[in-house]
This record gives sequence, structure tokens and C-alpha cells, in this order.
Amino acid sequence: MPLPSKLSPAGRITFFYGWRIVALGYLLNLMTAGLSSSTFSVFVKPMGDDLGWSRSSTILATTTGTVAAAVFGHFLGTVLDKRHGARLLTTGGMVTIGVCAILFGFVQETWHLYGLFFIGGAVGLYAYPGLLTPTIVSKWFVRRRGMAISLASMGLPSSGFLLSPYANLLIAHLGWRDAWMVLGITALVVTVPLCALFMRRRPEDIGLRTDNDEPAARLRSGELAPVLPDEHSWTIRQAVTTRSFWLILISSSLGMMCFMGILINFFAFATDTGFTTNQASIAFAAFSGFSLIGKLPWAYLSDRIDIRISTVFTYTVPALGIAILINADAFWMLLLWAIVFGTGISGIAPLPALAWGSYYGRTFLGSIRGVTSPVAFLAQASGPLFAALLYDNLGSYQVSFSVFIGLFLLSGCLMLFARKPVPPSPLPKPESQRLFPQEVARDLVG
Repeated sequence: MPLPSKLSPAGRITFFYGWRIVALGYLLNLMTAGLSSSTFSVFVKPMGDDLGWSRSSTILATTTGTVAAAVFGHFLGTVLDKRHGARLLTTGGMVTIGVCAILFGFVQETWHLYGLFFIGGAVGLYAYPGLLTPTIVSKWFVRRRGMAISLASMGLPSSGFLLSPYANLLIAHLGWRDAWMVLGITALVVTVPLCALFMRRRPEDIGLRTDNDEPAARLRSGELAPVLPDEHSWTIRQAVTTRSFWLILISSSLGMMCFMGILINFFAFATDTGFTTNQASIAFAAFSGFSLIGKLPWAYLSDRIDIRISTVFTYTVPALGIAILINADAFWMLLLWAIVFGTGISGIAPLPALAWGSYYGRTFLGSIRGVTSPVAFLAQASGPLFAALLYDNLGSYQVSFSVFIGLFLLSGCLMLFARKPVPPSPLPKPESQRLFPQEVARDLVG
């Protein structure tokens, strides 16, 4: 699929800077998802067996990380709305996350692991796929927002397809401690320099318009040029009064709760059921591959069909996948789960993010998403822990996985009623017809 481009005055083809932001979003999702969810699943049993930890006490580390994301999510979202916020947050955050991953290799007690995950979660370890990356990308696109978010979100399944086998290989040859250190160094080297050099908040900051439309007027001789609005931007106070705000929040939170519950516990479930580590790794790689491939249609369709219909699909099909998983007694059924669950879950990151941006606009999107973070991340944290606690008490994942089936179906039903809200009337005057407030002028000129 060719990326949109334009001719420069010299006649050369120049690509829209926003696609660099999409590429950075993909990379950030790849590394953070690899360290926090898909790859951590590979470490659950080796760490627990070596240190004598129970399944739930090991997985509780992911809960502390998502609790930190819930506590600091509003702050993270607000920072994204500042001029240099995106670059400072991604660069500094990835430095902290990479160092925490290195220190994972030195833990001796559970509280060591919990503390490191809390620090990582506070700077965005769990917030990139669902909050930070889609919010940044949404500020660069309107007409092609669905495509852009879908492409950036491909980093999430790519982590399972690329980093999980990589982590398995490292654990087999180096042990889990050295494997964590290698992953942490990889995250630092791959992400930090690129974020420092290329991350920007929005196109207007560098004289562009969303989707590479006509360039925004420049600042000349101290005169502040207008930035034309491309969609209505809701304030936080306006957004929370709409029914769709709460329906999207509850629906997406329940969906992520179920998804994370399956993702973090998959390797333990598969090996407990009698499948070998290699079979579990192959099935997980297949799941990640189909989740990755499944995002490609959304890159095309999400801007063309009702977002509610798309989201219902991505919540109901995974329920069928879980039903296959809990009845899997042969390797081919594990692979069938990978196909169904991976294809269905492919839209769980980009589609709700697209709904938030399309329904409530760009200007205050970071702050709006930050307000939702306590509910969203606490729900996300509860899924893996809920499944692990039931396992420790019942010796099986059957009950918790069955509950996830029902919650996935409920999420799809709720999303059906989340219609795009009508902007408050009267609409504000276009920014080209009114003077900019002084604080906005300072924000634009840096």
C-alpha cells in the first residue's frame, strides 16, 4: 500500500513526516509490548520455578505496572498535549524502561520485580499500545487516521512474533537473568536515539497539516498565522457528558482485560495442558502472525466502515477463539486457536483508539485519554491476576477463561450503542476567524 506523498518545489517526491511518527509508534509498541506482555509470558514459569514464586505472585508484577499506568495515565496524557511533550516522554520513558528491563535480571525478591514494574508503568511501559502511541498518531492524521493507527499498532503482535521467540532463545542459551539484560539493552539502543531525533507532537509544530494536506501558514515577522481546524475537538468536560464516552471506555476496558488475561497466561496454560514449550512457542508465534496480518485489512477498512461494526467483530471473534483454546487436546486445535483468536483480536488496539480520535478530535485527545486511564489500566491489570488467582485456588484456567468469553461478548454489545456524539452547539468559530490566546501563541512558537 503506497504511502501518500507530495512533490516539493524542486520537483522531488517528499513523504509526509507523519509516516515517520507511525514508524516510531510501531517500534515503541514492539519493544514495550515485548517487555511487558507477550515476552513476559515467556518468563513466568522460568522465573517462578527458579525463585520459588507462585504463578499469581509472579504475574502480580504486571498488575503493579498497570496500576502505575492507571495512577499516572492522566499525567502522561496531559504531557502529550504539550509542545515538546511527546519527544520528552518517549525518549525519557524508554530510557527508564530499558534500564528497568536490565534490572529485572538482578531481582531476588518479588518486591524487587514489583517495584521495577511500577516504575516502568509510571513512565508508560503499559501505556504505549493503548494510550501514548495512538494519541500521538491521531494528532497527525484525520482522513487516514484509521490506516495510520492500524499500521502503528502492528508493533503489538510483532512483539509476539519476533521478540517472544527471541526471548525463548535467550533463556535457553543464557538463562532468564541474562535474557532480561539483553532485552533491556536492545530496547535502549533501538528506540531512544530515534525518539530523540524524530518524535514530534503534531504537524502544525513543523509547519504542516494533518494527512499532508495544504501546509499550514507559517509564522512570519512575529505575526501568528492561523491553524485551520479540521474537526471539532471536545474538551474533557464536554466529552465525559456523552454516553458514547462511557460505552467506549467500558467496552474497551473489558476487552483489554480479557485479552491481557489470555496473553499473559497462555504459555503457562498450554504447558500445563500437556503441550511442550516448543509447541506453545509455535502456537504463540502463529497467533502473533495472524494478529499482525489481520491488522492489514483494518488499515484499509477502518476509515471506510462504521467503527462500531469493526469493533464488534474484534470483540466477538476472540470469544470463539477462547472456546477453542479451553477445549484444545491436540496441537492442531492450538493452531486453530492461534488463527481465530489472532485474526479476531487484531483490531483490539487500533479500533478503540480510532473511535476516541474520531469522536472527540485532536486538540485535547491526550488529556481525554488520560482521564480514562484509571479505569482502562486497572481493568487491564485485573485480567492476568484474575486468571492466575483462580488457577492457584482451583488448579485450572477453565473458569477464568470461560468468564473472558462472556466479557468479550458483552464488550461487543456495548460498542454497538456507542454512536458518534453530536458536537455541542453552537460550534466555536474557526481559529482563522479569531485571535489566538496568548498561551496558544507561546505554545506554537515554542
